[in-house]
Amino acid sequence: MESAANDAVRVAGRDGAEVGFILSGSLLSGIGPLNDLLTDVAARDHRPVLDLRPIVDDRGTEYRWDGVHYSDVGSRAVGAQIAAWIAGLGTPLR
Repeated sequence: MESAANDAVRVAGRDGAEVGFILSGSLLSGIGPLNDLLTDVAARDHRPVLDLRPIVDDRGTEYRWDGVHYSDVGSRAVGAQIAAWIAGLGTPLR
């Protein structure tokens, strides 16, 4: 899995694109190890990371109407954070 993540970064950034990682909130029990792997890959390559867990995990069904899919309110809140993060040229919002 780590090699696939490294390959994805290499391919995505080969034309000079800035590559960062957006970590998913804890919607699935198995997402923690994936977030950890992406955080490690990002740290090694000095890539920016936006962690959505602090934004969405404590909101319950307010942000995820069924625990997985974003509600209108959740979509707007997460979208605003992602837009601000991108506009800040990858400045992490941890």
